[in-house]
Amino acid sequence: MRWQTWVLASLLLGSSAGGQAVESPQGGAKDANPAAIFGHWRLVGASVSVPVDCRHSVLHITPDGYLAEQSQSLDGELFSFRAKAKIRQEGSRYFVTLGVPRHNGKPDCMGNSADTIEANFLPQLHLQVSGNRLYHYLGTNSEQGYLRYIRQP
Repeated sequence: MRWQTWVLASLLLGSSAGGQAVESPQGGAKDANPAAIFGHWRLVGASVSVPVDCRHSVLHITPDGYLAEQSQSLDGELFSFRAKAKIRQEGSRYFVTLGVPRHNGKPDCMGNSADTIEANFLPQLHLQVSGNRLYHYLGTNSEQGYLRYIRQP
């Protein structure tokens, strides 16, 4: 299984105040609802097999347009990843395009090196919010699998 499947399950970022413009499907910008996608999310389930070391990953999406993940490596080291995020909203679905990733150089929860992660980086993500749950689709819909997160206080 490729590391990209779990990249959302391994980053954490501190939030900052401010609004985030989210593109509407018609191409214009509209204000995003911070309660909808922004915040801390903890991985709690998946429709695919998740390695044990990736099961406690945290995702953070900030109102100022950053996405970050954090998890423990196989050796217990903290892996962290951060990228600028351009978010396009269509109803409850969010299409995220990530900028150049920055990481702490540690291996991720699957044991992939930072160089491997950077070389295989996939900048497109499909997310959906349903109440206090966030779904990260591994393809364009749930048929290809998904990771399920729950909002953290």
